[in-house]
Amino acid sequence: MNQDRNTNPDDISRHDFWKAAYITFLDESPALAHEFFSERPMEMRGRRYQGAALLEHLWSAKADISMDWNYAGVDALERFLIDHGRDPLAFMRKLLFRNNRATYMPGKTVLSWFYPVMEIFRNYDPREMVFKLIAVFTESYLPGHLHRRFRKDVCGDWLYSYLFYSTDKSFMTIRKFNFDLIAGEQIKAAPRILDLPEFEELAYRSDCRDLEELIWTGNAHRSGDALMLDGKAVAQRTGFHAFASELDLPIEKWSIPDFPVYLADRDIRCPIRNRVVIYEGCVYGAPGYISVVKHRAMEASERKFLRHLIADAEAEEDLLGPELKRRHLEVLERLRESARFTWHEEDESFDLQGKPFIKGIPARILKHVLEAYLADGRVEFEFRELKRCFDITLGQKNANFEIRLARLAEKLSKESGCVAIEKAGRGRFRLQVTGRIELRPGHGSYAAPGNFR
Repeated sequence: MNQDRNTNPDDISRHDFWKAAYITFLDESPALAHEFFSERPMEMRGRRYQGAALLEHLWSAKADISMDWNYAGVDALERFLIDHGRDPLAFMRKLLFRNNRATYMPGKTVLSWFYPVMEIFRNYDPREMVFKLIAVFTESYLPGHLHRRFRKDVCGDWLYSYLFYSTDKSFMTIRKFNFDLIAGEQIKAAPRILDLPEFEELAYRSDCRDLEELIWTGNAHRSGDALMLDGKAVAQRTGFHAFASELDLPIEKWSIPDFPVYLADRDIRCPIRNRVVIYEGCVYGAPGYISVVKHRAMEASERKFLRHLIADAEAEEDLLGPELKRRHLEVLERLRESARFTWHEEDESFDLQGKPFIKGIPARILKHVLEAYLADGRVEFEFRELKRCFDITLGQKNANFEIRLARLAEKLSKESGCVAIEKAGRGRFRLQVTGRIELRPGHGSYAAPGNFR
């Protein structure tokens, strides 16, 4: 959505991951798409997106999402898929493969972010440039985030690259999420964007989540400086700064705070998730995530690195084929809400879904725009036009039109799931309708023109 952001920019991000997730859900099962997203309404810029309005927002070519909604959804995704008999790792790989075998981000967008890494094409092991791309990708996509390689070890033919990821450069907001499933799969697959082999192995050394959050079975509790699982110690308490100094993590450069953390002394595999969820040598409850990429050195060679990315970008128009569009419309129809407005002429008020909603000038504005929409399908309006409408202002020269319109927009945002008023430029606004509108007379006092939509 291209509009002024009234919230902190760090609390808003692009919608690309969730568009890819929604499309993957549609491909697997429209019923799952319906269930997952119908349970997760999103609040953003004073507006509530839910049901059909949310999915139309995710389906659109360009849109923003709330960062809090993003991370809450990411955290719920694995449990939801498992509860419905799906393999979360397979779901993530399918999601990443759809665009260009490695990311959910449209290729044209990735190309636009490529300039900062162009100068290293001729100087490095071809996969070395991917770490620069990871930083540019993350920090462009997620404002206020930090994702950098801070250390590289060389052991014969093997390289070990250490990456630090924080959801907030100021460390004022530590967001806990399923890093190894969501981010880990993307890091490992990243070289595929350039048609290079994916990284060989990925390990984890730091996680913001508490150990108890990750243990779905067994009895976990803290005892002294140890974390116990079914009566056995599995992790020991230490400090994040002490741990980070062993990794040469630039604590001072990034002003990373010191947290008490627990260092796991073994891998723990979850029988429900069918994967390792706690990693030996990783600390939990940390201020950031640290992943370690193990990859073989590659000789520099003449390669047309962007050829595949450009080809993928050109093919993206075909990704949403007729079958996916049909399924999208099917889910929308199941979720589409209706708004039943009842107009009471005697006190110039509206009920919404049978309950008192609004009256006075805001109600007269709403009556005017609903009639225009129902009669002609009109959605764009000018302040000037409505200010001159006697039926709205009753001839008042100073009717505080903008204040009354803002009040109406706020009420619609909070109480109507399928009708909204949005700015459409200076002195103009747009009626956004994502469901069915019914305009009824109260006790025969008013006859609505045209048909209901």
